[in-house]
Amino acid sequence: MLGAKTFTAGCCRGTESAGFILGLRGFPISDSSVDAHAGLGGPPAVAGEEPVRKRPNERLNRQAATMLLRGLCVIATLLGAALLQGCDPMLYANARAPLVAPVDSVCLKAALQARFGPPDMRPIVEKRGRKTPAALWLYYGRAAFAQTYHDSGSATLRASKPVASGLQALFAPPHARQDSVSRQLGRDVLAMRDACGGRTPEGVSEVEFSRQQSDINFEAQR
Repeated sequence: MLGAKTFTAGCCRGTESAGFILGLRGFPISDSSVDAHAGLGGPPAVAGEEPVRKRPNERLNRQAATMLLRGLCVIATLLGAALLQGCDPMLYANARAPLVAPVDSVCLKAALQARFGPPDMRPIVEKRGRKTPAALWLYYGRAAFAQTYHDSGSATLRASKPVASGLQALFAPPHARQDSVSRQLGRDVLAMRDACGGRTPEGVSEVEFSRQQSDINFEAQR
Protein backbone atom coordinates (compact mmCIF):
# COMPACT_ATOMS: atom_id res chain seq x y z
CA MET A 1 0.00 0.00 0.00
CA LEU A 2 1.38 3.40 -0.91
CA GLY A 3 2.53 5.50 1.97
CA ALA A 4 2.07 2.65 4.48
CA LYS A 5 3.98 2.77 7.73
CA THR A 6 3.91 1.04 11.11
CA PHE A 7 3.54 3.01 14.35
CA THR A 8 5.49 2.09 17.48
CA ALA A 9 4.73 2.74 21.12
CA GLY A 10 5.50 6.28 22.27
CA CYS A 11 3.95 9.73 22.58
CA CYS A 12 1.24 10.62 20.08
CA ARG A 13 1.83 13.73 18.06
CA GLY A 14 -0.62 15.50 15.76
CA THR A 15 -2.66 13.26 13.50
CA GLU A 16 -0.60 10.16 14.43
CA SER A 17 -2.71 9.87 17.59
CA ALA A 18 -5.58 8.58 15.45
CA GLY A 19 -3.63 5.43 14.63
CA PHE A 20 -1.80 5.01 17.90
CA ILE A 21 -3.80 2.04 19.23
CA LEU A 22 -3.59 0.17 15.93
CA GLY A 23 0.10 1.04 15.66
CA LEU A 24 0.80 -0.60 19.02
CA ARG A 25 -0.33 -3.91 17.47
CA GLY A 26 1.82 -3.44 14.37
CA PHE A 27 -0.99 -2.73 11.86
CA PRO A 28 0.18 -0.78 8.82
CA ILE A 29 -1.56 2.58 8.66
CA SER A 30 -1.51 4.81 5.58
CA ASP A 31 -1.11 8.57 5.84
CA SER A 32 -4.51 9.10 4.22
CA SER A 33 -6.19 6.66 6.63
CA VAL A 34 -4.76 8.50 9.61
CA ASP A 35 -6.03 11.78 8.20
CA ALA A 36 -9.50 10.28 7.74
CA HIS A 37 -9.58 9.08 11.38
CA ALA A 38 -8.36 12.46 12.67
CA GLY A 39 -10.81 14.42 10.53
CA LEU A 40 -8.04 16.35 8.84
CA GLY A 41 -8.02 14.88 5.36
CA GLY A 42 -10.24 13.50 2.63
CA PRO A 43 -11.30 9.91 1.91
CA PRO A 44 -8.87 7.01 2.30
CA ALA A 45 -6.38 6.48 -0.48
CA VAL A 46 -7.38 4.07 -3.23
CA ALA A 47 -4.88 1.67 -4.73
CA GLY A 48 -3.07 3.33 -7.59
CA GLU A 49 -3.82 6.87 -6.43
CA GLU A 50 -1.48 9.42 -4.86
CA PRO A 51 -2.10 9.86 -1.10
CA VAL A 52 -3.66 13.15 -0.16
CA ARG A 53 -0.96 15.64 0.84
CA LYS A 54 -1.39 17.66 4.02
CA ARG A 55 -1.93 21.35 3.49
CA PRO A 56 0.74 23.79 4.83
CA ASN A 57 -1.77 25.46 7.16
CA GLU A 58 -2.47 22.13 8.84
CA ARG A 59 1.23 21.62 9.52
CA LEU A 60 1.53 25.12 10.99
CA ASN A 61 -1.47 24.52 13.23
CA ARG A 62 0.02 21.27 14.45
CA GLN A 63 3.36 22.95 15.19
CA ALA A 64 1.65 25.77 17.09
CA ALA A 65 -0.37 23.29 19.14
CA THR A 66 2.78 21.32 19.95
CA MET A 67 4.61 24.45 21.12
CA LEU A 68 1.63 25.46 23.26
CA LEU A 69 1.48 22.03 24.90
CA ARG A 70 5.21 22.13 25.63
CA GLY A 71 4.86 25.55 27.25
CA LEU A 72 1.97 24.35 29.41
CA CYS A 73 4.03 21.32 30.46
CA VAL A 74 6.91 23.56 31.56
CA ILE A 75 4.58 25.77 33.61
CA ALA A 76 2.90 22.76 35.20
CA THR A 77 6.31 21.30 36.07
CA LEU A 78 7.46 24.50 37.75
CA LEU A 79 4.25 24.86 39.73
CA GLY A 80 4.31 21.21 40.74
CA ALA A 81 7.91 21.48 41.97
CA ALA A 82 7.05 24.57 44.01
CA LEU A 83 4.08 22.83 45.62
CA LEU A 84 6.05 19.68 46.40
CA GLN A 85 8.75 21.71 48.11
CA GLY A 86 6.23 23.76 50.06
CA CYS A 87 7.58 26.86 48.34
CA ASP A 88 5.69 30.15 48.51
CA PRO A 89 7.40 32.52 46.02
CA MET A 90 7.79 36.03 47.43
CA LEU A 91 8.67 39.38 45.89
CA TYR A 92 10.40 41.93 48.14
CA ALA A 93 11.14 45.63 48.10
CA ASN A 94 14.71 46.27 49.28
CA ALA A 95 16.85 49.22 50.39
CA ARG A 96 20.29 49.36 51.98
CA ALA A 97 22.51 52.10 53.37
CA PRO A 98 26.26 51.51 53.90
CA LEU A 99 27.70 52.88 57.15
CA VAL A 100 31.21 53.80 58.24
CA ALA A 101 30.49 52.08 61.57
CA PRO A 102 27.45 50.40 63.16
CA VAL A 103 24.93 52.59 64.95
CA ASP A 104 23.98 51.85 68.54
CA SER A 105 21.42 49.02 68.64
CA VAL A 106 19.47 50.53 71.55
CA CYS A 107 19.15 53.81 69.65
CA LEU A 108 18.11 51.92 66.51
CA LYS A 109 15.31 50.11 68.33
CA ALA A 110 14.10 53.34 69.91
CA ALA A 111 14.12 55.18 66.57
CA LEU A 112 12.17 52.42 64.86
CA GLN A 113 9.60 52.29 67.66
CA ALA A 114 9.17 56.07 67.54
CA ARG A 115 8.54 55.87 63.80
CA PHE A 116 6.39 52.71 63.57
CA GLY A 117 5.08 51.96 67.03
CA PRO A 118 5.49 48.63 68.85
CA PRO A 119 7.53 45.93 67.11
CA ASP A 120 5.81 43.17 65.13
CA MET A 121 7.91 40.56 66.92
CA ARG A 122 11.00 40.14 69.05
CA PRO A 123 14.42 40.93 67.52
CA ILE A 124 16.65 38.20 66.20
CA VAL A 125 20.44 38.18 66.59
CA GLU A 126 22.49 36.03 64.24
CA LYS A 127 26.12 35.25 64.99
CA ARG A 128 28.77 35.50 62.37
CA GLY A 129 28.98 32.48 60.08
CA ARG A 130 31.64 31.23 57.70
CA LYS A 131 30.19 33.29 54.84
CA THR A 132 27.79 35.66 56.57
CA PRO A 133 28.44 38.57 58.94
CA ALA A 134 26.79 38.97 62.31
CA ALA A 135 23.41 40.67 62.06
CA LEU A 136 20.60 42.11 64.15
CA TRP A 137 17.06 41.84 62.76
CA LEU A 138 14.29 44.15 63.92
CA TYR A 139 10.67 43.91 62.76
CA TYR A 140 8.55 47.04 62.54
CA GLY A 141 5.81 48.29 60.25
CA ARG A 142 5.46 44.86 58.58
CA ALA A 143 9.02 45.18 57.34
CA ALA A 144 12.34 43.72 58.47
CA PHE A 145 15.24 46.04 59.29
CA ALA A 146 18.72 44.61 59.69
CA GLN A 147 22.10 45.95 60.72
CA THR A 148 24.98 43.76 59.62
CA TYR A 149 28.41 43.99 61.28
CA HIS A 150 31.31 43.46 58.87
CA ASP A 151 34.78 42.28 59.86
CA SER A 152 36.24 45.53 58.52
CA GLY A 153 34.36 47.47 61.20
CA SER A 154 31.85 48.95 58.74
CA ALA A 155 28.17 48.10 58.76
CA THR A 156 25.05 48.13 56.60
CA LEU A 157 21.52 49.15 57.44
CA ARG A 158 18.99 47.27 55.32
CA ALA A 159 15.25 46.97 55.03
CA SER A 160 13.00 44.55 53.16
CA LYS A 161 9.24 44.27 52.85
CA PRO A 162 7.08 41.71 50.98
CA VAL A 163 5.01 43.22 48.15
CA ALA A 164 3.67 40.11 46.37
CA SER A 165 3.52 36.34 46.76
CA GLY A 166 2.47 33.16 44.98
CA LEU A 167 1.56 33.19 41.30
CA GLN A 168 1.58 37.00 41.13
CA ALA A 169 5.21 37.08 42.28
CA LEU A 170 6.13 34.50 39.62
CA PHE A 171 4.18 35.61 36.56
CA ALA A 172 2.95 39.18 37.15
CA PRO A 173 5.36 40.89 39.55
CA PRO A 174 4.18 44.44 40.42
CA HIS A 175 7.52 46.16 39.81
CA ALA A 176 6.02 49.66 40.04
CA ARG A 177 4.78 48.91 43.58
CA GLN A 178 8.06 47.18 44.41
CA ASP A 179 10.07 50.26 43.39
CA SER A 180 7.71 52.60 45.27
CA VAL A 181 7.97 50.59 48.50
CA SER A 182 11.77 50.36 48.07
CA ARG A 183 12.04 54.16 47.91
CA GLN A 184 9.96 54.46 51.09
CA LEU A 185 12.19 51.91 52.81
CA GLY A 186 15.18 53.95 51.72
CA ARG A 187 13.74 57.01 53.45
CA ASP A 188 13.12 54.95 56.58
CA VAL A 189 16.68 53.58 56.62
CA LEU A 190 18.21 57.04 56.21
CA ALA A 191 16.00 58.37 59.01
CA MET A 192 17.30 55.61 61.29
CA ARG A 193 20.88 56.40 60.31
CA ASP A 194 20.47 60.11 61.01
CA ALA A 195 18.61 59.56 64.30
CA CYS A 196 21.47 57.44 65.64
CA GLY A 197 24.40 59.47 64.31
CA GLY A 198 25.45 57.10 61.54
CA ARG A 199 27.63 58.23 58.62
CA THR A 200 27.87 57.12 54.99
CA PRO A 201 31.37 56.31 53.65
CA GLU A 202 32.79 58.79 51.17
CA GLY A 203 32.39 58.07 47.48
CA VAL A 204 29.38 55.73 47.74
CA SER A 205 25.64 56.25 47.39
CA GLU A 206 23.92 56.85 50.71
CA VAL A 207 21.13 54.43 49.81
CA GLU A 208 20.82 51.64 47.23
CA PHE A 209 17.81 49.72 45.91
CA SER A 210 17.53 46.20 44.57
CA ARG A 211 14.95 43.89 43.03
CA GLN A 212 16.90 40.85 44.12
CA GLN A 213 15.54 38.30 46.58
CA SER A 214 15.71 39.53 50.17
CA ASP A 215 18.28 37.86 52.41
CA ILE A 216 16.70 39.25 55.58
CA ASN A 217 15.16 36.65 57.86
CA PHE A 218 11.35 36.64 57.48
CA GLU A 219 10.88 33.03 58.57
CA ALA A 220 9.92 33.90 62.14
CA GLN A 221 7.04 36.03 60.87
CA ARG A 222 5.27 33.11 59.14
